Amino acid sequence: MVSVSDVAREEARRIDLDSLKTAGIERTIEGFYILGNYPPLTAMDDYDEEDLLAGNTQNELDVYMHFQFCEQLCSFCHFYMDQSARNSDDSKVTRYLENLKKEVSMLNERMGGVKARSIYVGGGTPSFMSAEQIRDLFAHVRREFIVPEGITITFDVHPEIMRSVYREEKFDALKQAGVNRISIGGVDLDDKVLRYQNRGHTAKETVELIQALKLSGFSHVVTDLMMGIPHQTAENWERTIEILTGDTCQIDSAMTFPLMFKASQPLWARYQRRTKEFPTIEERIVLQLIAMNKFAEAGYSSGPIYYFNRGQEHMNDQQLRKFETLDETGLLPIGVSSFGFINGCQYFNTPDIAEYNAIVESGRLPVWRAAKLTARQNFERAVMFGMKSRGINKKAVEKKYGLNVDREYADVIRRFEDAGLLESRQEYLRLTRSGELFAEEVCNHFVGEDVRRKAERTAAVTDPKHPIQRYNYNMIGHRLQ
Repeated sequence: MVSVSDVAREEARRIDLDSLKTAGIERTIEGFYILGNYPPLTAMDDYDEEDLLAGNTQNELDVYMHFQFCEQLCSFCHFYMDQSARNSDDSKVTRYLENLKKEVSMLNERMGGVKARSIYVGGGTPSFMSAEQIRDLFAHVRREFIVPEGITITFDVHPEIMRSVYREEKFDALKQAGVNRISIGGVDLDDKVLRYQNRGHTAKETVELIQALKLSGFSHVVTDLMMGIPHQTAENWERTIEILTGDTCQIDSAMTFPLMFKASQPLWARYQRRTKEFPTIEERIVLQLIAMNKFAEAGYSSGPIYYFNRGQEHMNDQQLRKFETLDETGLLPIGVSSFGFINGCQYFNTPDIAEYNAIVESGRLPVWRAAKLTARQNFERAVMFGMKSRGINKKAVEKKYGLNVDREYADVIRRFEDAGLLESRQEYLRLTRSGELFAEEVCNHFVGEDVRRKAERTAAVTDPKHPIQRYNYNMIGHRLQ
């Protein structure tokens, strides 16, 4: 019997990387990064809250809260995190949580009230919090914001919680807070691969956590997986997905994205020393095809790209709004190093915890850098984000922004259609199956030249380990050396 891995290898062999290079698509492991926001951080400027909130009229928003404390540093991580706190009672933790609540109150007051469309508490490791801290934080959010019944409320949980004597107490606190979606990051079910990620837990504990969450009544359990980790193979990757989608776990959603490097990341240093431990470009393509095939085989639908859902009810509505609604506003970031999009601005909070505490305690919002998007940039953003999901409706985009997709991108669309990466019809533009494998590189050709020039100028004079580079969630201006 032919395995899914063998089928994926055969499909990958038929991809002509040289022809794609001629068409302008060249993938390198070092230069790869997923489009997370637009314009990128490297194309933003210093900003303050007065400029950000001036004339704001939208109060119904998705809410993201960042909790940066962790028990250890995963080798793939370059997000803002702090290992210095030994337990949840540490004064650094309690001070930060008090300031999170202050920021919530300030935002509610200065925006004239906030109604949450969804809430996501990420990190870091939010499950590092005590049960009482979880209850207190959510109680404060509910006092300040309008939180409608039944909205999606997500909370990140690390499998080390299975070793905690307070596990059930924390689960109860999350349920009381209305959390209905649990996200588990860095998932792999091969212990050797986990060790190279420095995850600090076993594959068995991950499975036990998923089962415990299901038994506790959480209606949506989602896992984040990475392709390209040291010693990851087609076989152990296929086995991981098989277990996650089978009766043992039956996760509700998964995000499977390629490993991305930043200069501040432990795995980047390892890659430079021991490149052969890591899957190659070709092997990464095989891993992505395995994910696409295995999830489809198990009855999961895809959308946006890299996301797989067991049913329509399990799709991440916060992500769908980001990728598909042509809504230029609507994500409210709270906490250190978080980013959002309100009042026509893509913006970031300060990435330094000491600075964050000082700013909030002085009665100001911790706004760091932002870009007020032009109509043209909103159009570019809508095209790129839409293609990364289920495609764009050309007429809807033109009606919204007054720009015609076919006229603005005629040469790019024709070139990528010929290369088999895009499917363009009168009504829509979307990536083909091959295009999904190279979505980031394709989208990179739809970037505005003004944004690209500004990002590249900033990158040229910015140390790769500087926060501007560390938190630049985009290929544009991405620099490792």
